[in-house]
Amino acid sequence: MDALAPDSPSIGDAVAGSLAGVDLASPLDAGGFCVHVLRAALHFTGRATSFDAALRPALAFSGPDNYCPVLVGALAGARFGAPEITPEHIAHCRPGVIERCARVADDSEPMWCGEAS
Repeated sequence: MDALAPDSPSIGDAVAGSLAGVDLASPLDAGGFCVHVLRAALHFTGRATSFDAALRPALAFSGPDNYCPVLVGALAGARFGAPEITPEHIAHCRPGVIERCARVADDSEPMWCGEAS
């Protein structure tokens, strides 16, 4: 954390503030700086009641070409589960991406379930 610029918020502060539901002193930043993106993604995911309720405001906030909605998709998918992800949510994905993600998830299951050797 010491390598960050002195005026940059730490990742720990971003996570702690967002997960605690505390509004940090500075507003969310739609720029691409990794700490700001993570803080915004945690903000939208942490306050949502569904996958869609996390993703839609993230897209409206920063647009589809920002990493915030990408992280929100991953975090909200993990939080709310695959059944919450509708065909509308993944319609923009390039061919093969859905299959590749499903394969990675399936291959990773033993690691998450304690079955990895």
